[in-house]
Amino acid sequence: MRIRIISTPAGGAPPEIREQWVGVELPVDEADMISAGLQQAFGIEGIDAGTRQPTRGRIENRDGYAVDTQAAVGCLKQAGRIEAAEWWQRFLNETGGDILVFGRQFCEVVEE
Repeated sequence: MRIRIISTPAGGAPPEIREQWVGVELPVDEADMISAGLQQAFGIEGIDAGTRQPTRGRIENRDGYAVDTQAAVGCLKQAGRIEAAEWWQRFLNETGGDILVFGRQFCEVVEE
């Protein structure tokens, strides 16, 4: 399954970085869909990019689509969103995390 980001996703990254997801197609990691609600998902929801503190009580991305972090960064690069890809790579190197979760309201399923 693949998704396309159709509006700026919620999360702790700066708005100008989050905006660069719009229009990008991403492969959904269906194996992580079940556990995504149980794990802390880094970057999009989970760690505030400015303070590096956990974000609690935010629900915009719960029950969303799980995407492998490295696949997501690769898709940003492929879409020519180099600034955002570099930002995410630095952020993920500092914080770790295996998945990003994008709320369903920010996505559409891409028919294959």
